[in-house]
Amino acid sequence: CSGAFISNEINKHQIKNITKPENFYLHYSIYHPIVTMTSRQCLFQQVTGCEKYIIDNTCISHCEKHSSIINTKQDNLFINKTKGNYNELYNHTNFLNTEIITDLPNLFSNYMIDLSSVKTETEITISKLEIIKHFENYLNGNLDSKNILNNSIYPTTNVQYVKGL
Repeated sequence: CSGAFISNEINKHQIKNITKPENFYLHYSIYHPIVTMTSRQCLFQQVTGCEKYIIDNTCISHCEKHSSIINTKQDNLFINKTKGNYNELYNHTNFLNTEIITDLPNLFSNYMIDLSSVKTETEITISKLEIIKHFENYLNGNLDSKNILNNSIYPTTNVQYVKGL
């Protein structure tokens, strides 16, 4: 093993106590849609009234649907099914944690951003290329890029980073 991704579910203080061995790479995803569940079960039968009673190979390879449901906290959860994949349930907002870069500046070897086009309540007002450039600029010390990212990708959450498990 030469490296690991640190979970976004643990908080700043838990991450701060991680000690990495020499020549070991730590990675962290600072932006991504939050997958709350992946299921082989059809999530659309009860939500959209899909008339199939059993999931078959045709569902996996050909079905492509999107819908939403409301959880008990009155948040939308988004169901996404793409061709060739299982059903995925997404959080109502994407995860964005720009704080970790300055909070723990020398801990991580790499940061990841996931620019998948998944429908959530998070609105993005700049292009994907601009997002990449602003993340690069922020990693190179440009604090204005952090503000641009936080204002251009909204609403988001990093409650896990604050509260932890």
